[in-house]
Amino acid sequence: MHGSLQRLATDPVSEQRFAKLEETVLALLAKNQELSESIVQLKLDVEDLEQESEESKNLAAIHTTGVYFDAYRTSDYNNTGTVITYHLAEINYGGGIDKNSGIFTTPGEIHR
Repeated sequence: MHGSLQRLATDPVSEQRFAKLEETVLALLAKNQELSESIVQLKLDVEDLEQESEESKNLAAIHTTGVYFDAYRTSDYNNTGTVITYHLAEINYGGGIDKNSGIFTTPGEIHR
């Protein structure tokens, strides 16, 4: 070693400073590792949220293209083998029931 480095290596104050620097560097490395692991977990969480968001969009699309209605007849139905018609429809979400004809059309038939 050169003279000044040799003095620093044997100087008690310098040794304390080097020890403190080494301790600080080790703590920073540990924190860096912790943050790196957090970043990996956050990326996984974002992927999960994106997947959930996509699933929610798909469910919303199904819901908005769905059809439901509350319809009824005012008289008995006696014509087996023919189309069942309804006389009144209170709810007609998705437009599946034609209020004029009383005929229900499935969503696949509506969008063709």
